[in-house]
Amino acid sequence: RCVQETGINAEYMGIQYQNLLNMLKIVSDTRTNFDFSQDNKRTLDPIVTGGSVIGLYFKDGVILASDTLLSYGSMAKFRDVRRAEKINDTTAIASSGEYSDFQEVMRKINNMHQEELNANDNIKFSPSDYTNYLARLCYFKRNKGNPYYMVSVIGGYQNGQRYLGYVDLHGTHLEDTHIVTGFATYFCKPCLLYTSPSPRDRQKSRMPSSA
Repeated sequence: RCVQETGINAEYMGIQYQNLLNMLKIVSDTRTNFDFSQDNKRTLDPIVTGGSVIGLYFKDGVILASDTLLSYGSMAKFRDVRRAEKINDTTAIASSGEYSDFQEVMRKINNMHQEELNANDNIKFSPSDYTNYLARLCYFKRNKGNPYYMVSVIGGYQNGQRYLGYVDLHGTHLEDTHIVTGFATYFCKPCLLYTSPSPRDRQKSRMPSSA
């Protein structure tokens, strides 16, 4: 009756209605057959994490220290996992944060070290080279919205000098005579600043030279 009163061709309306049904069917089939496995995946929260890492200068070298506990949420799940690794004869790395990210970073660093050995050109990567590489890698991942949820400390010897570097998940790169990550930052670093100040700190503060 409405079609007759408005003068719209009933056959034309039927064709448009059928076209609409066909379009809805195509959309439905597309959603059903879409391969969702190709979606980009992002780490939203760290799952299995390690605690604090402490790096220090001492008289004849550098020391990196961490525990061997990995926590699954609030549960102490893995109690004997090493989070400090040797890279080459002059460089070592330790990390706190998501352990799977640490494993991926170590795979990339080991590949870098293997390429160095394969080149056989007497050019050796120094601790600062590995630190700069890791900082650029973390910065790249952060810009992609999929950061490595980890904070790393790299220590070693280069040019006869001690070296200690820090890299966080944003790609921030620092060097110091002592580095602390994780919760230990809040109660260990003040003690280290007071008991073992650098010559620069001694000159700029009233801190005793032998506290």
